[in-house]
Amino acid sequence: ARMRLRSIGGAQVAGLCIGGNPFSGFSHQTEERSRQMRAYYTDERIHRTLRLAEASGINTFFGRTDDHIFQLLRAYWEQGGRIQWFAQVCTVAGDADSWRQWLEGAARLGAAAAYLHGGVVDQAYATGQFNRLREFVSRCRDLGLTAGLAGHQPQAHAWIRDHLAVDFQMCSHYNPTDRSQHAQHIATGERWEDEDRARMLQTIATIDRPV
Repeated sequence: ARMRLRSIGGAQVAGLCIGGNPFSGFSHQTEERSRQMRAYYTDERIHRTLRLAEASGINTFFGRTDDHIFQLLRAYWEQGGRIQWFAQVCTVAGDADSWRQWLEGAARLGAAAAYLHGGVVDQAYATGQFNRLREFVSRCRDLGLTAGLAGHQPQAHAWIRDHLAVDFQMCSHYNPTDRSQHAQHIATGERWEDEDRARMLQTIATIDRPV
């Protein structure tokens, strides 16, 4: 299968990509659903899914920076897999600066691009820690990575649009639990409302880089 490729920074990306939340057990629904995802997605099933994605013309995987995904991708590539990785750079609870080590690890492993996790960006925007966002983009440039920023809040993406020269923005179509106090995922309380999607789509329409 073949899909049209588009340039995002220095990467060539097919129009349809595959994400890793189910592989890591982030259902954004309930903790029971998240446990079911973790139980179902064994290493073998994840590798099989990535092979099927590649056979369908998908050439890009969006996945977390953690030990689990590092090990999975290393093994997958050693077995001949070719899918490129856009690394979702996360932080460890209680260590707001841990993204630096994960970013460097992703570059060493062979990521094509990196983007800061939406919860981290939401928190940085809410608390005025804009230098953290600037530093992330700068470090991506130094490491030769295509650079992006994720986020769940339209106002955060509007600020990124106006103040940072990123290669792409990752925009969520829903409004999650508040991340102003901490960046980590919470399994309950997330909302999926039409008005939140409409607000984000209005913001996306004003962004002239890939979203």
